[in-house]
Amino acid sequence: MRKFIFPMIAIMIILTGCSTKPKMLPAGGGENYVVIVQKENQYVDFEKTYKEIFNKIIYTPQPEHKIKFTDIPSDKLYRYKLQKNLLFVEDLAGDNGNMDIIKQFLTDADLAKVRNGTQKIFGFKDPWAKYQYILIVMGVDQKDLNNVLLQYKDLIFQYYISAAMKRLLEINTIKGLDQKAIRKMKGYGGFEFSLPKNKYIHIIENGKAGIMGYIRHNPDRMIVIAWKDSVDMPEVSATSLFAFRNRIFKDFFQGDSVLVKYKGIKYSSGVDTVWNGMKVFKYHGLWQNSKLIMGGPFGGYALYHNGYFYMIDYNVANPGEDKFPLILEMEALLSTFKFVK
Repeated sequence: MRKFIFPMIAIMIILTGCSTKPKMLPAGGGENYVVIVQKENQYVDFEKTYKEIFNKIIYTPQPEHKIKFTDIPSDKLYRYKLQKNLLFVEDLAGDNGNMDIIKQFLTDADLAKVRNGTQKIFGFKDPWAKYQYILIVMGVDQKDLNNVLLQYKDLIFQYYISAAMKRLLEINTIKGLDQKAIRKMKGYGGFEFSLPKNKYIHIIENGKAGIMGYIRHNPDRMIVIAWKDSVDMPEVSATSLFAFRNRIFKDFFQGDSVLVKYKGIKYSSGVDTVWNGMKVFKYHGLWQNSKLIMGGPFGGYALYHNGYFYMIDYNVANPGEDKFPLILEMEALLSTFKFVK
């Protein structure tokens, strides 16, 4: 079991724990599904807080919760013990329903930190199952516990997003990487990322045209990286980028186009940020194909490097089913993207 410590002042993660562990079963359940373990009937008191933490919606185009959650009392934990994502919430006052379980994870020194306010959030990886992530949020009493949940709501939400991405990257690349594709990435475009071995079809690898694309079916998800001389792309905005993306998908694929706005609702946009240590224009939205009567979410990153403009793009299609877990998979793979020259 590996333990993540969340200091209450500087939010950083320190990894400690044993280097070896016995073989265990892989965790089950949804990638973005969190089981909250709490005292009996505590949900009534914390319902508003839980929804404030987890009720974040993405349109794919149907609305999806990025994180789904359910709550259970501690005596039902045996049914959910091997879930991928568990969240324990507990206070030190009154009826300590979860304390017998929590003391399997936290030492007396940890509980002392809860009492004096220096440490109230603890994270663990692989305690009961492989690829499992657990977060324990503690308070001195119920009021303090609620305040901690609200104060660190973004950290808690991001913990499970990051957990899903780490898990997806590890699982998808466990059998190795597509070294043939990676050699071409380096040779043609001067970049690389962790493309899983024997999972993606090479649909285009054209260094002269400045484009490489890989697809995986059932359900469909595709990664496309295109580049051109920065002289031909002197500025990056949502308008110029989406026009470039439309041309790429018209010339090399099946004519997908960006749905910017529909019935007054804006679906596609972008923002400046830092990604993999690089300043980028991060974008997301919906793609559509009127001929194939298909559509779905897309996203990616645009940036300049060594005199070239790069578009690092992904899109998914999974009609009638959730698509956000596929988005997390794409983001996980591309989190390894880097330039080699």
